[in-house]
Amino acid sequence: MALKMNIKTWKIAAAAALTGLLATSTSCVDDNSECIPNRPGYTEGNDVWLQFRITNAAAEEKSGMASRAGEDTGGHPEEESSAAENHLNLDECRLMLLNDQRRVIKEFDRNELTMIDTNGDHRDYKLVAKVNKQYFDYAQGEQIGMSLMLVANTDKNSNTNGLPAAGDILWKMSAEDIAKARYSFEHTYGSWEPEIGKEHIPMGGLQHYTISRSALEAATTQNEAYDIDGTLQEKNMYVQRSIAKIRVIDAIEDEAYGIASVSLTGGNTKGAYVPDFTLDGAKSWANGTVDIEKATDVGAWSATSTVVLTSKGEWTLEDGTKYRNHLTGYMPEWEYNPLANQEPTLKITTEDNESWTLRLRTDLGVSSFVRNHIYEFTVTRNLQGDVVLQYIVCPWRPYVVDIPTFD
Repeated sequence: MALKMNIKTWKIAAAAALTGLLATSTSCVDDNSECIPNRPGYTEGNDVWLQFRITNAAAEEKSGMASRAGEDTGGHPEEESSAAENHLNLDECRLMLLNDQRRVIKEFDRNELTMIDTNGDHRDYKLVAKVNKQYFDYAQGEQIGMSLMLVANTDKNSNTNGLPAAGDILWKMSAEDIAKARYSFEHTYGSWEPEIGKEHIPMGGLQHYTISRSALEAATTQNEAYDIDGTLQEKNMYVQRSIAKIRVIDAIEDEAYGIASVSLTGGNTKGAYVPDFTLDGAKSWANGTVDIEKATDVGAWSATSTVVLTSKGEWTLEDGTKYRNHLTGYMPEWEYNPLANQEPTLKITTEDNESWTLRLRTDLGVSSFVRNHIYEFTVTRNLQGDVVLQYIVCPWRPYVVDIPTFD
C-alpha cells in the first residue's frame, strides 16, 4: 500500500460543517473443542518459572512530512514513541495463559509476576512469571503449544463492558471470544496526556509459542527461571497501544497568523483493549499482534466530547526542516458508519481569531482512527490566503515483548 496522503484547501473563513459479558461454561466449551479439566490446585514442588524480556523497538527516524517507506504492511512511515507512551505498569497488567486450542486456562496473579525496568527508560523490562507445571498437562510429548495474551495499563478500565475482574469469567474463553467481546476502557477527554505513575495508555498483545517440556520442568526456582529470550528472536510479542495519536503541525510562515488552538470533537468515548480480529482487515492479528488497518468500533461508543490538543513546541522533520510548533492529542479507535452518518470534526483557530471546522471524512478523507497509528495534519497558507491541510498516517512504534521459541 502506498503512503496515505491527502491534501485539501479551504478559504480562511470557511467552516464545514457491547454491553454484557460473555458467559463461560463449566464443562465442555462446545462439541468441537476439548474439555478443559479443572485447574490444578497448589501442589508443593510443582511451580516453574518463565523469564522473558519486554523491549520497545526504537525507531531510527521520525516521520513528519517526509515520505520514507515504513516496514509495516500498510507502507506507512514509523515513529518512535515517548517514555510515557511506552510505559507498562505491572499493577495494571493482565497476563493470560492459553492452551494449544487458544483458550484461557490461567490468568496470572500479581504475586506470580515480577517485572524489572532494566535500563531506566521504560523500554527494556524483564518479566518473570511463576506457574504450576500441571497447567501444561493438556499436551502430550516434549513440544507444547501455548499462547500468551497481555492486556496492559487497565487503569482506564470502564465500568460498562470493561475487562472483567480477575477470576473465573475469562477462564475457558478463546482468544477469539475475548476479541469479539470488545472489552473496553474509558477515554479521558479534554487535554489528556499519558503520565508515568498516573495515567497510562491501554495496550493489548497476543502471541503463540511452541515450548520444550524438559526445559520447562527444569526451571524449578526463580533463580533458575527458563530464560526464553535465548538466542532465537523470531518470536516477538508486540504489545500495541489501543488508541490513536493526533498531531497537528503549524507550518504557517507568519507567526501572527499561526495556529492558536486545535480541538477534535466527536469520535468515541471508549476503545477496545484487544482488536476484534474476526473483522475483515484485522484477521491477521489472530496469529500474533501485527499492525492492522481496521478499527474496532461500537456505535454506542460515539459521543460529542472534545479532545483539546496540547501545544508541544518546535517540530523537526527527518530532513532538518523545523516548524515552530506542533500540537498532539489522543483518541480511541473510530470508524465512519454511513448508517449513523456521524464523524468527528477538527477545529483549528489561528492567532488572528480566524477558525474553521473540518469534517474528518467529508473534508479530509479520513474514515477511521486505527490503534497504534499517528494521524498527522500539517497546516499551511498559500499565496492566495487559502488554507492548505495535508495529512499523513504512520504507525506508532509498538512495544516488543521478545519471547523466542523454547527450542
